[in-house]
Amino acid sequence: MKDCFFGRYEDTCSSNAELIILQKIFKLTGLKRNEIFLDLGHGIGNAPIQAAATIGCESRGLELVKNRFSLSSAIQRKFCTLLKNREKEAQKVG
Repeated sequence: MKDCFFGRYEDTCSSNAELIILQKIFKLTGLKRNEIFLDLGHGIGNAPIQAAATIGCESRGLELVKNRFSLSSAIQRKFCTLLKNREKEAQKVG
């Protein structure tokens, strides 16, 4: 099982190298918070999730392989739940 920025998922998490490469792509393209990131053939959705999480932009993906789409949807729901829980914890502290 691997650790990644959105939780622990067996065999569904990008390696650190992939996360670093995506960050470089976002920087090289000048992706900004007020723009939309679109990933065609997004697989399990790592790139759209990372764009939304790190840049804060609207992020969309298109995947035609049903099981990859289903898995990406489950990961997205889990990620959103984790973010909401962190926000609630931060509000309690602040």
